Amino acid sequence: MNNQVGSLKEDSTSDSIWSNKVFSYFFLASCISLIGNSMVTLVLPLWVMKLTNSPILVSGVNIAIATTAILFAPVTGTLADRMSRRKLMIMADVMRCIVMIIIAVIAFYNKMLYIPLLLLLIIRSIGSALFTPASNAALVTYVEEKHVQQAITLRQISIQIISVAIPLMASFLISIFNFHGVFMLDALTFFISFLILMKIKFPRELKIEKKKPFYEEFKEGFSLLKSNQSLKMLLMSAAIINLLGAACMLSLQVMVVREMDLSMQWYSIVFAASPIGILIGAFITKKIRTYKTITTAFICTAIMGIFNAAMGTTLNPVLFSVYYFLSGIAFGVSNVYFGVLYRKLIPNEVQGRFFGFLSSLLLVSTPVGIAITGYFLESISASILFIIIGIITFLVSVISFVMINKK
Repeated sequence: MNNQVGSLKEDSTSDSIWSNKVFSYFFLASCISLIGNSMVTLVLPLWVMKLTNSPILVSGVNIAIATTAILFAPVTGTLADRMSRRKLMIMADVMRCIVMIIIAVIAFYNKMLYIPLLLLLIIRSIGSALFTPASNAALVTYVEEKHVQQAITLRQISIQIISVAIPLMASFLISIFNFHGVFMLDALTFFISFLILMKIKFPRELKIEKKKPFYEEFKEGFSLLKSNQSLKMLLMSAAIINLLGAACMLSLQVMVVREMDLSMQWYSIVFAASPIGILIGAFITKKIRTYKTITTAFICTAIMGIFNAAMGTTLNPVLFSVYYFLSGIAFGVSNVYFGVLYRKLIPNEVQGRFFGFLSSLLLVSTPVGIAITGYFLESISASILFIIIGIITFLVSVISFVMINKK
């Protein structure tokens, strides 16, 4: 039975992506790996804070994780175009599993070995940087073109469900297993993902006839973006919109406290509005098919900007939540279509490098957006900033759409 799993291929006569057994197994592995990755991102800083009571040391943990991912994503993206993407993901799961077992042992003895912890987290972050571009680039090697949109939709839905569920799961699991138990569960998720990946093979795995020197292929990734104006515009617009998204989140946190003075119950309602909207937006893309992927993606981004601006026009928590929810729907739809667009425009043999650069850009843009927003929130209201963010989002989407269509 196990031997059959590796040779399973997609039934091209079926309209359901679930008939593709390789996708089904890989989707399960990705979800399990994402649960582990998301859980430790939330729980580990809490553990460090509990033992040290030092915000500086907690920020050091976050900086170590983020900086490593930013620096290594382009490098690991290049590796994903030179090696078996499945093997890279297996390697990433092994690295992260071993690291989390060691951290669980440290937590069990209630020790805070800060420098060794930072080194372990750097190794773990390298593992995540290996997994992400390889996972994104591998999609077209096991999913047929007619099912790409469906696959991206399901991935987006799973990401949103996990992002909503993890905070609830984490607090519940900490209360039962303590921190070291949660870290062991985290290691277990990577081990299960490893076992699943060992059982499958991608039908159209990338084959490299003749490898060029690593540095030459790394430079080719930059050359690709430099020569292809459409890809360059897509990357820049993604980075700017991600920066604006980070600005939106900080403005939201300030607005509900400083300007709306909401109760704790309303915090939950407001913060849940967008994730639920994104989830519904992703579900919507399952029901519709579009041949104008670029148009749909940028129109929905522009609509998101309109609703973000509308959020700055009201202090009514009900209306504010409705606008945030509708903004989430628009983002959910656009995010799926951008994922489809990337895979249509970018040749399979360079997708690893593209997703590596994209991941690095998005990681850089988030803290930049937060820093800039924090500075402006000292002197202007969050309501005004929401309007500015919405207008800029709308303009970026329109300008990017026009420029890409010209190319």
